Amino acid sequence: MNKSELVSVIAEKMGVSKKEAEIATNAFISTVS
Repeated sequence: MNKSELVSVIAEKMGVSKKEAEIATNAFISTVS
């Protein structure tokens, strides 16, 4: 699974836009790494 696939799944599961999911994913990745 790549980052764009992860963003799509998060957007679908949370019921938010892909842009909002991308922001959340980027925040998570920057916090963890």
